[in-house]
Amino acid sequence: MVAAPMTGQGKTTVATGLMAALRAAGHAVSGHKVGPDYIDPGYHALATGRPGRNLDPHLVGEHRVVPLLLHGARGADAAVVEGVMGLHDGRIGTDGFASSAHVAALTRTPVVLVVDVSRMSRSVGALVAGMAGYDPSVQVAGVILNRAGSARNTAEIVRSTRLPVLGVVPHDERIARPSRHLGLVPAAEREESERVVARLGEHVAAHVDLDAVLELARSAPGLDAGPWDPAAEVGEPVRGRPVVAVAGGRAFTFRYAETEELLRAAGCDVRVFDPLTDAGLPPGTRGLHLGGGFPEVYAGALSANRALAAELREAVLDGVPTAAECAGLLYLARSLDGRPMAGVLAAEARMTERLTLRYPEAVSPRDTLLTRAGERVTGHEFHRTRITPQAGADGPAWEVEGTAEGFASPTLHASYLHVHWAGHPRLAARFAAAVAARPLPVGGAHPGAAPARPAPRTAPGGGAVVAGGGVGPAGLADHTGPASLADPAGPNGLAVLADPVNPANLAGPDVPASPAGSAVLADPAGPDGPTRPHGPTGLDGPADTRNTAVTTAGEGDAGEGGDGPRSADPLRAGPHGRAALVDPRRDRQQGPGSCAAPLHGAPADPLRHHGDAETGEGLLDLAVNVYAGPRPDWLDRALHAGLAGAAAYPDAGPARAAIARRHGRDPADVLPTAGAAEAFTLLARLRPWHRPVVVHPQFTEPHAALEQAGHRVTAVLCPARDGFALDPAAVPEDADLVVVGNPTNPTGVLHPARTLRALRRPGRLLVVDEAFMDAVPGEPGSLAGERLEGVVVLRSLTKHWSIPGIRAGYAVGDPAAVRELARAQTPWSVSAPAVAAMVACAADPRAADEAAERARALDGWRRSLQGGLRRAGADFVPSRAPFVLVRVGEGGHVHLRGRGIAVRRADTFPGLDASWVRVAVRPPETAARFLAALEGWDTGGRTAPALTARA
Repeated sequence: MVAAPMTGQGKTTVATGLMAALRAAGHAVSGHKVGPDYIDPGYHALATGRPGRNLDPHLVGEHRVVPLLLHGARGADAAVVEGVMGLHDGRIGTDGFASSAHVAALTRTPVVLVVDVSRMSRSVGALVAGMAGYDPSVQVAGVILNRAGSARNTAEIVRSTRLPVLGVVPHDERIARPSRHLGLVPAAEREESERVVARLGEHVAAHVDLDAVLELARSAPGLDAGPWDPAAEVGEPVRGRPVVAVAGGRAFTFRYAETEELLRAAGCDVRVFDPLTDAGLPPGTRGLHLGGGFPEVYAGALSANRALAAELREAVLDGVPTAAECAGLLYLARSLDGRPMAGVLAAEARMTERLTLRYPEAVSPRDTLLTRAGERVTGHEFHRTRITPQAGADGPAWEVEGTAEGFASPTLHASYLHVHWAGHPRLAARFAAAVAARPLPVGGAHPGAAPARPAPRTAPGGGAVVAGGGVGPAGLADHTGPASLADPAGPNGLAVLADPVNPANLAGPDVPASPAGSAVLADPAGPDGPTRPHGPTGLDGPADTRNTAVTTAGEGDAGEGGDGPRSADPLRAGPHGRAALVDPRRDRQQGPGSCAAPLHGAPADPLRHHGDAETGEGLLDLAVNVYAGPRPDWLDRALHAGLAGAAAYPDAGPARAAIARRHGRDPADVLPTAGAAEAFTLLARLRPWHRPVVVHPQFTEPHAALEQAGHRVTAVLCPARDGFALDPAAVPEDADLVVVGNPTNPTGVLHPARTLRALRRPGRLLVVDEAFMDAVPGEPGSLAGERLEGVVVLRSLTKHWSIPGIRAGYAVGDPAAVRELARAQTPWSVSAPAVAAMVACAADPRAADEAAERARALDGWRRSLQGGLRRAGADFVPSRAPFVLVRVGEGGHVHLRGRGIAVRRADTFPGLDASWVRVAVRPPETAARFLAALEGWDTGGRTAPALTARA
């Protein structure tokens, strides 16, 4: 244990530096903190590469301190415990309960004192001797002299000290830490945190005898206890892996690692979201945990993210179980320092000069989401804000020292009190049970939640009704037909497609059943012949539906041995088990006046169907995702200049250099292309791919290009019930090419960068299609600026800069892969105007501001459209892209054309059916026409109300 005679001696600096130094020396180190502090463990985590842990007898009980230490130190070579305040300073009036000395005695841990000697000499010896002799149950075994001055004075101090001096650390301004009104600045808020911790490690390593410290640690006696086990604390886990969204990011850094471990052990799927930057809650959210932090520091940014605040407010008011502490309480208030927050609680919060710091015991006044009447918990409060009123009129969360505090109901628990759930695991168990018991809403209730999947039903003839992939925001079938589709996955979790009218299609001589009993539609040619899916029958188009294997993200056994994903039809099934596709050419020929009747037939090439095929004379174009605004004058002049140089062969070199500068890359990392389409063709022909994978639903051109090049494509479907989020584990391990969109067209889902990085494997090429990333303010999640081996990012200028007639795009990434692409590229494929456009959009000093302004405009238009859809009660997928995937129901596409609105049909995207359409975002006055066209139309369970006045 690293402790001190009093606060301010530098124990955090020394303890964190010691952890970093030991780790740098090759030791596995666990970091621990005495007391309730959230900030120091953040630095410990950076230093050790492991979660920082707290040891606090007040919060968790004396009997759990040793098990929690052993749990946190599991697999470590050494555990370093940082003390709190002075060595013997504990809870007032308790004779040092919960002090560093108390924890040292409980854990039988030797103590090293850190003493600031900058203003002392021989008195240090007396001070250390007194500390060492004060309590015989505490072994003070050494001292580190901090902020030491002259060598002469240091020698005098060493002679006066009867304990071993393990280090003499001089003062170093480079490792000074800024403070916040509650203490130190959290590691997550410091841009230089990792560098500071590294410097601390180097500084301590140079001035502290690490071998002596390790020898002292090895002298600690064994502990007669087992490690803490979260599973044993919460009992039987709930079923279904319900998603609990946990607030994180810079504004919400205060939470104990054990809280998430308890929730996971209780059966929950814990997903962290950032209220500062995320546009929506994690897909499938059924519970919310809003911990502590500094929302007052980020009040402006929290307030500005109205999309998330509105969705969160709707979720909480809709009854999504929500636990909130301190910062979470403030975020749920109407306002914080006058800035609008989520508006769940009828309360206002403001900063004050007074610091509230206490270590109370609280009583539950009644049954709530987390507690039962009369139950007692221990906790701590640490804040400078005040909320008015202090407690909810319908019932407080706690009674603390005789005063009602907080807000509580059967689905909400919000207060200033921080409770360590490891000390009160019943809170975690109750929260998980409430989350699991919450029924999954059927679309629209709150977009972050994924509605329930129905059980498989029986077709009229007695056969099972099975469909491939997800069929709506809830994975729900269309219930309007006599033989509608049901469960989006077979009994073994693999996506399959069957004709429910003929049960014989589920198994028989031509369609073998899988070992788990699910029907798999595959050509019976056998292992020696090519396996091709059976196409739908009775359509105008060809029955063959491409050489594609389909698996569903998060399900099945893809990549885990055996044969991997079974073959299945990649196209969506309609209400009678056949592909519900229409001919876009016939659709276009009819025009807006002749669309009252349903459209028939399948496109000759569904994977090559694009939004421009939907437009027509007299139709409002919401099908093509081109920015609805004029090009900048400087871009037009650049295009004209490029055309003026058409007498010479184009040179893409200037474009390569400009793009490289824009992303902070080397020119060798960049290849200009004739739009993203050329890049997909180059990739398809680049290598003899063993197992190319395309993550769907997404832009179909890479899939089509791979098939055209003769490859058999494995399609990994992101289920609608998970909000079309990608589970990296669903991608087969033997995939040597993985193509994924981000944000994804047509769902608008923005995958976190960490999810995409998790797809990297040796020998695999990961291709991320970022064609719409420039439309996302700040481009969060982009990999274009990261130097990652085996990763190539594709970009396009077409949509954002309103130049669909100029095929301008580029690849940026692993230079080895980029060189391969360049060798496969046809000479002079990128035209002179395209080169000019790339140079202008990447290098013109006005381009960055214009690009950001367009992204902000699109973001505002999208929020307005989603707000209108939410008011209409329509199902849609919360989007970060310049389009929104909307579930208008079967026939909705035709209905909208009949009202003069062209939207992009979605049933040609693998994983989607004809109930979905993709809607390009436009200014609110334009979007109002689309919303008005939905008036009175049954979108699949609800009828849209009149919207014109509110749109």
